[in-house]
Amino acid sequence: AMVAKYGVRIFALDFLQQLSRSRDEYREDFRMVISEWSKKLKGFGKRFNTLTMILSQLGRYGEKASDNTPSVPNKEALKESGDIENNADIIILLAQEPGQPKTLFTWENPVWNMVANIDKHRNGPTGMIDLCVYPSRGRWMSRVIGSDLREEIEERKKK
Repeated sequence: AMVAKYGVRIFALDFLQQLSRSRDEYREDFRMVISEWSKKLKGFGKRFNTLTMILSQLGRYGEKASDNTPSVPNKEALKESGDIENNADIIILLAQEPGQPKTLFTWENPVWNMVANIDKHRNGPTGMIDLCVYPSRGRWMSRVIGSDLREEIEERKKK
């Protein structure tokens, strides 16, 4: 209805948070249910010519005890999420820059260094992209612009 009425062309869903199983689906393995729903969501995007983004948080167990940020995840971290990895045309994994002190990713530091790992792309290149995020504004930018912004904020603090 939103596509027809308002021309919506992008649909994002925090997939696993919103997934609820029917009575019949409770008999199946949860990964199979996820697989079926990811196929349905991909079909939805194709049917309505809409960019469909499925969001998922990855669990990286064993790395929480460290004082430094963990390594950048890859698509193997999605293996427990049914066939999301198989159904996806593009997989982009966002992470804090690895090996940095976790204290750099607090509200006292206004601009955070991040990495986007384009781990799968059916029609294009893959690789790492260095990014910055200004979390209080929800703004994502290139690392160059982020460095300039960080310096500008530090200058304003000095005045």
